[in-house]
Order: sequence, then structure tokens, then C-alpha cells
Amino acid sequence: MNFTEALAYIRLRQAVGRHPWLPPVRVAILQAIIDEFGYESYLEIGAVGREPLGRRTFDRIECACKIGVDVQPGATYCMTSNEFFGRNQLAFDLVFVDGDHEAEQSYRDIKESLAILEPGGLVVVHDCLPPTEDDEAPELNGTTWRAFCGFRDKPELDMVTGDFDFGMGLVRRGRPGRVMNPLFTLPAHYTKLTYEQLQQNRDEWMLVKTAEETIEWLTTNRTG
Repeated sequence: MNFTEALAYIRLRQAVGRHPWLPPVRVAILQAIIDEFGYESYLEIGAVGREPLGRRTFDRIECACKIGVDVQPGATYCMTSNEFFGRNQLAFDLVFVDGDHEAEQSYRDIKESLAILEPGGLVVVHDCLPPTEDDEAPELNGTTWRAFCGFRDKPELDMVTGDFDFGMGLVRRGRPGRVMNPLFTLPAHYTKLTYEQLQQNRDEWMLVKTAEETIEWLTTNRTG
């Protein structure tokens, strides 16, 4: 899949809405990233989830080497992400973070994922734009958005959030010596941020982009 096809699929899903059989938008984006950039290794944190076998994101992704981590049976490694990162010796081109949706654990998963990225690699974080405060429940979108905000003070990171599929956060390392992430100070520690504050500062804090702008970001100023 290429980015043009992924963009067309996003528009289709936005028009159709929820559908029990169509793959979620994240599958199209992740697959397009893999295919367009020639990525050969894929790691998914939270690979099992609640979808039946064959319909999970992990099942639908095609990559030469793919590894899924989840505490539920059915993952490549049935263990917590902390346990996996503690023993892992591999580096990955693409890491999809969709595990524990609490802010502090999401932050740790993002941090550990960045540490094992291949040059030119990318971390994608799901559920960064909960539609309502009720959607901050751990079994829904959780508070992953707070974790994303927690990295806004890292000038070496290049970050955006695609405004689709409940918010797809994308994080990559910028070019050496170049400030990618605008200097930014949160009003409180990331774990203390409120949903009301998110709504008031959504575009600035989350660096929200349309689908078209997200594709443009993916193909611009890429390292590696």
C-alpha cells in the first residue's frame, strides 16, 4: 500500500464511519509506512486486544519481521511491555504503541520504543485524541494523550498527531543538531493534565494534522 491509497482509505472510512468488517484506518497507515519506506521490522505493543484472531491490527500487517507483545495469549511474546523491553536486544523500523492506555505506562512504552528505533524509524501511538472525557476510560482511549504531551519538551523529536482513528501520534527523531519539536512548557506535569485543558489546547499540544498534512509530514524531513 502507498500513501495515496492510504489517504483514499482514510477518506472512505471517514465517510462510512464505523464498520464491523472494514479494517481500521491504522492498518492502512501502518502498512503504507512499511511499504513506502521499505521497513523490514515491526513491533506492536498491545498486539492482541479485544479483536478476534485474524482481525487484529497485528494480524493484518505485512512485514518481513514482526513481533507482537501482549499479556494475553496469542502474542509473539506473552508478557508485559516492561518485561519485553527489559530483555529485548533487537532494533525496529516501526513500533506501534497500543498497549496499556494509562499515561505513565504509555510514556514508558514510547520512551523505550524510541530507544530501540533503527535510524529513520518511527513510533506510532494510538488513541491520542479521545473524543470525550468518558473515552479516557482505560478500556477505551485512556490517557495516552498525556504521555504524548510528556515528550513535547524534547527538542530533538519530531511529532504530530493525525486527526483520524482516535488520534494517531507519530514520533521520530529529527536531524542531528536541528530543533524539531518547538520549545514547549506544559502548565503541569503531564500526568496532571486534564481533559478540559486538552480541549482548550488540543491543536497546539497535540500538533494535530489532517490526514493530508500527516502524509506530507511523513514524507518531509525524514532522516535515515
